[in-house]
Amino acid sequence: MPLLRFPAPNLDRLSRPWTRFVEDFIQGQNKRNEREEADALNANKAQASASQRQAQTIRRLPFVVPGQDTRTGFGLVAGWNTVALVTIPNPEGWDVVSITAIANVAALDTTSGGLTICEGRLIIGAYASNIFSPSKDSGASAVNNVLSMNFGTIDYPVFPGVSTTCSIQLSPLNPTAFPVRPSNYASLTVTATFTNPS
Repeated sequence: MPLLRFPAPNLDRLSRPWTRFVEDFIQGQNKRNEREEADALNANKAQASASQRQAQTIRRLPFVVPGQDTRTGFGLVAGWNTVALVTIPNPEGWDVVSITAIANVAALDTTSGGLTICEGRLIIGAYASNIFSPSKDSGASAVNNVLSMNFGTIDYPVFPGVSTTCSIQLSPLNPTAFPVRPSNYASLTVTATFTNPS
């Protein structure tokens, strides 16, 4: 607020006490205005600082992206076969991501009577899990190879605009034992947690 100005001292002698009163009032008002402006400036600085701290806190909160894929009716050939796939897009504004993948698989061995197996693994981006061995039905001529797998990465770097692919892969010891079957089943659930640690 602009400072108040004193009136011109062109009054006669009898009016001088009134002039002094007006001058004192104006000086007091100017001091009050200066204090109020300083208080408002300090309040604005405090609000800006609080807003900055709040923005930093919000920036550190995780952003969770889920993904899921279920497939049936597949068969297996020699080598690693991708039987389920989830793609997680990397959003902008995040530094790292931690990804957890959980998978359940059932693949029917139709010919060997349980003498062969199919092994499984999970892939997250450029990282592969350990190889998982299946459990089997007992006493059947057609034997299900059942796998429950989980795998995770911590603080995987985020490259904006690039997606991270997660997949289930199976590799049969005897590919002819795992033809296409409607009962073959694979389910992949992925949770990606994006954070900014700093």
